Amino acid sequence: MTIYEGITLGFIAVGIFFIIIGFTFDRTKKVIKDDEVALEDEAFRTQVNLIDEKVLELNDYHDFVQEEIDKKHKELLFLYQMITEKERAIKEVQIEIEKLRNHKEVAEDLTPEEMEVKVENSNRRIISLKEQGYQEKEIAKILGIGLGEVQLVLNLFE
Repeated sequence: MTIYEGITLGFIAVGIFFIIIGFTFDRTKKVIKDDEVALEDEAFRTQVNLIDEKVLELNDYHDFVQEEIDKKHKELLFLYQMITEKERAIKEVQIEIEKLRNHKEVAEDLTPEEMEVKVENSNRRIISLKEQGYQEKEIAKILGIGLGEVQLVLNLFE
């Protein structure tokens, strides 16, 4: 073997060595890239799972808020109904007050004899309505007088 053959064989060996290192380097580079992709996929999956958990929590919070809104809505409806009933009651009381004022004005205009006749007629009407089967509340409403007055007259004439 000559020097030239030895150098040639050396270059060939070095070339083969670089080829093997190149293949190994490419293979290592590919494995590293695959690992990076796998890590990115895992990070992506982790983020997706975190987002899913947050969406579920948000849905739970939505349900809670919706229930609270429904409760408050029902409370408001109840309060509105109570206010409406109270307004009706106030109007009825105002009407009763006006009737009493009118009744008082009429009573002031009458002489004692006329007043006695009127009271007597009123008493007869109360008794007559009771005999016809009306209840005390109905009689008071029909005649526009108080329930206590109707009860008093009926108790006196029983």
